[in-house]
Amino acid sequence: MSITIRPYALGDAPALFEAATESIPDAFAWLPWCHPGYRIDEAEAWVEKQVGAFARAEEFGFVIQSPSGRLLGGCGINLLDRVHLRANLGYWVRSSAVGQGVATAAAGLAAQWAFTHTALVRLEIITTVTNIRSQRVAEKTGALREGVQHRRLLLHGTHHDAVLFALLRPAGSA
Repeated sequence: MSITIRPYALGDAPALFEAATESIPDAFAWLPWCHPGYRIDEAEAWVEKQVGAFARAEEFGFVIQSPSGRLLGGCGINLLDRVHLRANLGYWVRSSAVGQGVATAAAGLAAQWAFTHTALVRLEIITTVTNIRSQRVAEKTGALREGVQHRRLLLHGTHHDAVLFALLRPAGSA
């Protein structure tokens, strides 16, 4: 599927809310923020946070859009480590767009953006060992599987082992 990514804008909360509420049954296990009872004010707060953080270069959140402008999910670069020039790369896709290559395309575009617009040399994708779909996305982006980190992620009050993948800035690029 042909998609684009763009930074969040203040008017994105209603579309984010719609995509998130559609996705609660599929996403809640991996994304605690996408929970039963998710409210529009949570979407508004998230969008406001993302707009400000992007402007301050603290993190870089993007809307994933279809060619028609429909919000298909989100991706972003966060947990920036400016000493070691690494960050986290995350992504999620609304339930009705899963299995169409959206997450893979978005992760690739976000990585390309990061390596073009920041000094980052390493992007890490961390997913639970049971989240096979997310692992497939990481693999399809060309990320290197580096191993399992025990009790790395805390979800719903329980620690989970996680698989660590990394995308590296291409050699010779600035």
